[in-house]
Amino acid sequence: MGYGLVAAKGQSTRKTEDYINIATNYGYEIGDNFYLSTGYQFLSQFTYGYNYAATPDPQKSDRVSRFMAPGYLNAGLGISYNPKENFQVIFRPANGKFTFVLDPHLQKAGRYGLEHDGQSIRSELGAMLNVLYRLKLYENIFVTNQLNFFSNYINHPERVDINYSGTLNMKFNKLITAVLSLDLLYDHDQVTNLQRKQTLGVGLVYNIGADNKPKPQSKRAIKPFVN
Repeated sequence: MGYGLVAAKGQSTRKTEDYINIATNYGYEIGDNFYLSTGYQFLSQFTYGYNYAATPDPQKSDRVSRFMAPGYLNAGLGISYNPKENFQVIFRPANGKFTFVLDPHLQKAGRYGLEHDGQSIRSELGAMLNVLYRLKLYENIFVTNQLNFFSNYINHPERVDINYSGTLNMKFNKLITAVLSLDLLYDHDQVTNLQRKQTLGVGLVYNIGADNKPKPQSKRAIKPFVN
């Protein structure tokens, strides 16, 4: 989850970041590093979103997004491959993708892939492939990459949704950290062009009562890959 604001002279306070991303994957071992697995991912945001290029000083009625408008839920069954702790591949030949637009103001045909005015939920059935890789570049410097593909079996399976998320985490000392992120999204049902977002954040971190002792893990379970 993340949320950030910026205030600049001559313009209203604007969001720099606003997302909810909850995901997990669990499975039963069926071979060396292979698991029969099931999991889900939920995506949305906390507050109203605006197109500041079109409306530099927006009102509530100018909103283009909000919590659960849109909201996304991916869930399915498939196979996971976990050869190392920092690498994971998930393939789900049976995966449901659900798009929620629960704000009537935003329920317009063509927006977020909606097929007609007043539609609140769009359901898709297809295949999903997800790759996660975490690399340690240097002491306290990590790069996390996540690449996701989804193809709708019924409606234009050749139009593959592509979502990439890359994060560079740098810890300078016990208190100060920096995060540089790059997000790329292509979804023909929403916008035919590639969407891109870059962010840089610096913050303070303080752990209270953190337990750094390794926890026992069951060989039969896949736990959430990236915290």
